[in-house]
Amino acid sequence: MAYLASHGERLDMALRVARDNFQRQRNLPLSASRVIAGVHGLLRTFAYEAIAEQSVLSGRVPDAISLLFGTNGTEPQYPHGTAYILVACYIRAFGKLGRLDLSADVFDTYSRLHEGNAFVSNSYLFALGHAGHRMDAVALVRRLENAQKVGAPVIDGVTYSALGKILLEGLSSSATNDLCDPAQAVPVDTVVEMLGHMEAYLDGVGEQLPKCFVSDKAPRAVDVQNQAYQNRSLSRKSNREMEGASSKDTIPGIIAQIRKKLSVRQNGQ
Repeated sequence: MAYLASHGERLDMALRVARDNFQRQRNLPLSASRVIAGVHGLLRTFAYEAIAEQSVLSGRVPDAISLLFGTNGTEPQYPHGTAYILVACYIRAFGKLGRLDLSADVFDTYSRLHEGNAFVSNSYLFALGHAGHRMDAVALVRRLENAQKVGAPVIDGVTYSALGKILLEGLSSSATNDLCDPAQAVPVDTVVEMLGHMEAYLDGVGEQLPKCFVSDKAPRAVDVQNQAYQNRSLSRKSNREMEGASSKDTIPGIIAQIRKKLSVRQNGQ
């Protein structure tokens, strides 16, 4: 209903359905038959994405964001265990519309009001990467690493896999002079520095992670029953793709590709 209302340009109805659904279910006993959306009390993720998209198209972004953070943007409307799903949906939807400013606002507000979450961080990182904001992506990873040092769970294997793909795409683009924005070109010394961070992460985990944790596929929040599955919240389709992923899609594989491109560039100079 919320999805249809959003696409029917009836944002008020969509927001009311989303709020009523959560309020109706939040105090009821949790049962497997009722965890339809994957998280207790939530709609399907595409419904929240539709709400975010319609809010941009109708010029009512504050109304949509109030679903997450209240009218003043300072009051979390959902507990941490479910809020990260909605926030990731909004970040993804705003990013698809080219509104990275809104993605950034939602990410920053979430980070201020809730405990850090790698799923949310990765959603924002993917949005930056898809928009060609490579230096912004590097800056985000540095920020996340600082937060991780003080105990915030904001980084996982997906983070470094996504970073690696962003760096790799940047090297490929620079080789063909196909940069979206020259200001977003990542200097070689920065690429080398971030490679060191990726390798340090692998050293820290002690072994190569399962492909579903280190593939470059974007995470999706479906069929999740509790926070224990946060970092594995990927669509069934993506999971199937990851299981058949080649070694080049893992963090070590991405690192090898980047080093090869750097070597070719150095030898060509």
